[in-house]
Amino acid sequence: MIKTIIIDDEAPSREVLQNFLTEYCKDVEIIATANSVKTAVEAIRLHQPDLIFLDIELPDGSGFDVLHALTHVDFKVIFITAFSEYAFKAFRYFATDYLLKPVSIDLLMEAVGRARKELSGKMNNMPLEELLRQTKNGNNEFTNIIISDVKGFKVYELRDIVACEGDSYCTKFYFTNGKKA
Repeated sequence: MIKTIIIDDEAPSREVLQNFLTEYCKDVEIIATANSVKTAVEAIRLHQPDLIFLDIELPDGSGFDVLHALTHVDFKVIFITAFSEYAFKAFRYFATDYLLKPVSIDLLMEAVGRARKELSGKMNNMPLEELLRQTKNGNNEFTNIIISDVKGFKVYELRDIVACEGDSYCTKFYFTNGKKA
């Protein structure tokens, strides 16, 4: 079972999503719901979910504030909101998916399928954790870069990169130690 928390300030939205998940995603177990940044952080710390459905605009902040309030992110995030303008920012946080309200059942099932795949070990949360770590220092100076490869993601220090080379659809990175990525 995929232990899941729904975070949305609107009770009808939480209920509709819960009903859709119960009906169409049988391996999703709703272990809690929350309606604010404060209650979301408490629920996540208490229940340690595998997956959260996260609304962007909450009465006491944003869904991004929820992520910044946590010291460790070991769950997948599917943003679910009525606002399309936050999509780019959501994917900077390595969201599993971004669904617009009203939620399409087909897109919901695809998003849960993607989360299921990510939870099976094919991907990890390192990019999200690294982004949160770097943005929490507040100076917006990044010291590391996250590079994906066939095994997932790796974090490299920017100062170790000596060159980058475009190669068709990807970029080759060359490091001071002679390695390539």
